[in-house]
Amino acid sequence: MATFYKVNFWLVKEKEKGFTLVELLITILIFSTLVTFLFIFLNPLEQIQKGQDAQREHDLKSIQAALDTYLNDTGCYPTSLVFGQQWKAGGAIYMAKVPQDGACNASQKNCYRYEVDTTSNCPQWNILFANLTSNLAHNNPCPLATRPSCMPVNYSTTQINYCIISGNLDCVYVNAHTIPPGT
Repeated sequence: MATFYKVNFWLVKEKEKGFTLVELLITILIFSTLVTFLFIFLNPLEQIQKGQDAQREHDLKSIQAALDTYLNDTGCYPTSLVFGQQWKAGGAIYMAKVPQDGACNASQKNCYRYEVDTTSNCPQWNILFANLTSNLAHNNPCPLATRPSCMPVNYSTTQINYCIISGNLDCVYVNAHTIPPGT
């Protein structure tokens, strides 16, 4: 037999709206746990560094393509390159703006660098240098790192770990000179 209870709605207090302290603490705990896991697994700082390094690699490859175009037009690589400005020669615009590392500052720590044989009026090789900050540097190291006879004098103190080489590199010249300062 079913039992029915009579509820007097006039005597029951209406529940107040809002959250209790325990509910708020549990919500905060769950949210902080999720945020912690996201930072551990996604590591946003490393992702930002990877993106910046991918941009650095792209910049140097774009500059290399323009340098090779210049070589095809003139038979030589340019003796200097000004980063952050338009590169124009003989009426031809090779780059509207030669890229510069976004982290380049007054200390020139992270600036791109360009080296050629300064003793020649018509350089036949060049090296573009950059400093990668993420693990991409381990995947794509500067080829000079595997050729001790081609290491510039100050290679280990400049924190340079990425480079692109064009042309027939003169290791005797490179080994006797320092990496030029960033501009």
